[in-house]
Amino acid sequence: MKVPSRGGSSSRQLQKNPDDDRDSSSAKSGVSGRPPTSSPFPSPSPSPIPDSTLASAPPSWEPKRRSRPMRTISQDSHLPASTPSPPPFTTSMATELEELPALCNLLTSKDWSQRSEGLSSIQDLVLSCPYIPEAQLVSMFDHLVQRLSDGNSKVNLQCLQVLTRIFPALGESTSCCINTLVPALVANLGSTNEKIRTCANQAVDTLISHMDSASLVQNFAHCVRNGGPRSKQLMLEKLTTITPEVYLIRPQLVVKYVLPAAFSLLNETKGEIRTANIRLLQALWKTMGPSLQDHTQTLSASLQQRFNEAIAIVKNY
Repeated sequence: MKVPSRGGSSSRQLQKNPDDDRDSSSAKSGVSGRPPTSSPFPSPSPSPIPDSTLASAPPSWEPKRRSRPMRTISQDSHLPASTPSPPPFTTSMATELEELPALCNLLTSKDWSQRSEGLSSIQDLVLSCPYIPEAQLVSMFDHLVQRLSDGNSKVNLQCLQVLTRIFPALGESTSCCINTLVPALVANLGSTNEKIRTCANQAVDTLISHMDSASLVQNFAHCVRNGGPRSKQLMLEKLTTITPEVYLIRPQLVVKYVLPAAFSLLNETKGEIRTANIRLLQALWKTMGPSLQDHTQTLSASLQQRFNEAIAIVKNY
């Protein structure tokens, strides 16, 4: 007996078996879910696949890859978004940290070459192991700060270079030492040695780039009020740079520290410092608007006049 074709005639519309949607292999074969009625040999129906199996089965063409969590940067952080995450802490790193006290002792040696060797070794250790407990970090920076006033200019210069290289690795961890570190760096900005001044300026800029500006504003304002003549101009410029950002996040810090520093220099007679302070006042007006004027009410009449002269250009803009 002749068996009729399983596909039927072209004009016959085949009903679609719902199970075919779940079984991709059956759908591609073109087999109908209903066997032809005229066939004496009924086609066996495909075994249904449990829903639990289908739900747990991964796609056949490519397994789904789990995405790695992205590192988030806080809004008030000055760290660039492209800064890579530090490597995980390992046993070898813990072993390296055991050498840190001995390396710090090298920085107190009477031999300048040993102090130089200690600086190089500390740099290598920090770059390979940025996870340093706070107590050890404070001790390390206490020794480094002493070398920022080293009697040997080579050691002093090398210490500034080391700090410039390790600030990016340490990031916000440096904040625990900022009260002693910033004044020492600013003192180097006023050095009579041009190379030391240049390296100190680079170190401060690197510190700004890898730390929250809000944690720097108090020390920067203090150095503006109490620093030497050579460093005041540079610190005024750096304070002008970070003030708008800090005001958006923590305006009370600007009111408490930056305004008194700027007002204290309204009677400044040295041209470079006076010009830098005028730029700071103008930046404050652009940031705070007319509310800045309210904080001048406690100033004397002569200082208020100097203030109005300083902001006249931006006030009328």
